[in-house]
Amino acid sequence: MLIGVVLGHNAWCDFRFDAEAVLVGFGGAAAMLLVFGSAWRLPFESIRRIEAKIEAALRPLLETCTAGQLALLSIAAGFGEELLFRGLIQGMLNEATGYYTAVLLSALLFGLAHPITPAYVVFASVMGVFLSWTWQLSGNLLTPIVAHSAYDFVALLFLLRTRRSFHSTNHLQG
Repeated sequence: MLIGVVLGHNAWCDFRFDAEAVLVGFGGAAAMLLVFGSAWRLPFESIRRIEAKIEAALRPLLETCTAGQLALLSIAAGFGEELLFRGLIQGMLNEATGYYTAVLLSALLFGLAHPITPAYVVFASVMGVFLSWTWQLSGNLLTPIVAHSAYDFVALLFLLRTRRSFHSTNHLQG
């Protein structure tokens, strides 16, 4: 936000509380989760590397969090990252370079900010393009914020809860 003030760009300019933006955001989250769930089942080594990195990095930090704490973390990430990457970076680049270049550059920066593995950088970049599209579709920055927050929350629950029970079951049997 401070960067936006210094550079004269209001990252909040397209933000308003609106039921339609929330509904479209939840729809966007469902679409991203469908892609995530489908990709997670593919037998590619790059996906197993993402899984291993998440296990090693995120589980120790977040496995004791309650669902409420994960929800707050997801909301904070959704607000913060969407205000930065869509509202500020894409908004400023749009004025300087045009819509399509702004979308691609902001999405690439979004991907590079998620360096879990090279494959995840690509995945996050594609998600960045999709989140930009949800903003364009709705005209409201709340839409990608809701999509991002809801996606993060469900993905974290899946990765930390279902994977934990899977590992616990295997540990007990072994």
